[in-house]
Amino acid sequence: MTGFTHFAPRESRSIFNLMNKASLFLLFWLGLALSGHAIVDPDFQMFVLMGQSNMEGFDGIGAEDRATNPRIKVLAYTNCAVLGREYDKWYSAAPPLHGCGAGVGPGDYFAKAMVDSFPKITVGLIPTAIAGVDIDFFRKGVVSRRRNEFSIPPDNKRTGAYDMILEKAREAQKVGVIRGFLFHQGESDAGDEAWVGKVKGMVADLRMDLSLGDSVPFLAGELRYDGCCANHNPIIAKLPANIPGAYVISAKRLPGRADQAHFSLASERELGRRYATKMVELLRKQRTTEARGGLASSGRSAIDLRYASGRNGPTVSCTACSGFVLMGLDGKRVGESRGGIWNIPDAKLQRGIYFLRATGTAVAGGAISLLIGQ
Repeated sequence: MTGFTHFAPRESRSIFNLMNKASLFLLFWLGLALSGHAIVDPDFQMFVLMGQSNMEGFDGIGAEDRATNPRIKVLAYTNCAVLGREYDKWYSAAPPLHGCGAGVGPGDYFAKAMVDSFPKITVGLIPTAIAGVDIDFFRKGVVSRRRNEFSIPPDNKRTGAYDMILEKAREAQKVGVIRGFLFHQGESDAGDEAWVGKVKGMVADLRMDLSLGDSVPFLAGELRYDGCCANHNPIIAKLPANIPGAYVISAKRLPGRADQAHFSLASERELGRRYATKMVELLRKQRTTEARGGLASSGRSAIDLRYASGRNGPTVSCTACSGFVLMGLDGKRVGESRGGIWNIPDAKLQRGIYFLRATGTAVAGGAISLLIGQ
């Protein structure tokens, strides 16, 4: 089995408290042995940071910005000896999130606001921005005409940044759940109407390749109103009409540096808070039990588990699956369903731990474990 993960609905937590600790310990390590992967924590909620230098962070780091929070992590952007970071390893987040010499970006204060709003989650930041690049850098299968002007982490061997984003996001999905994208790009494409279609294709490709639905928000920040590229903001405003789950984050009244392109340090902090305000609103509107939703990667597919309000049991869905099989710990089949969505009839089951396996030609034997039954 791959993609082993454990989920317990909120109303079932007391059951775990009554279970023998030794049994739980054995089950935990049995899951790891069967899966060969780390357990996916549905409360480790991750966000991909994409764009140019204003997403990287440009204008310095203040003393107050360096305070860390054990509930905010960053997946290292590149190898950086001065920060003690190794590419694609997790660390406590502190600026710079990107590279070794960037400054405070929106991601820093976005994460601070998110953990304040959701006290039970840990936020994981996946930085992928590259200063100065055009949108073609982030498009699947496209090589920018400016490719030779910029370096792509970790070793500059890729033809574009799309594969770097995909690799980092998939690495993150081994241990947590991607809940959204923060995007700030356009200075290098200012005024180009074709940009909207390019961003639309990029978002569709990422959601498909990461097995994410349209409900995973894509937040695009505006550019400076008092700077070089304000003419691109009306183009950014077209994204929600063209991309499901896309929203625009305002940059009004956010001053910048004299260079006409970059926000000030104070504005970077405020922009991050604005991204968080919208993300919090969207996540709270989702009609699922926030703390216990989860995602288990399974090859090119994903199993999305939801304990929805007003339902007797969990609902599972998988866009690339042809059905589901539910098995007990003894390996015996206790239920099955055809199709990509199944509301598991847990009222008919004895309470306990079960394995749910997705089936289909695009599924690589993925399974999750869950506590269900009456």
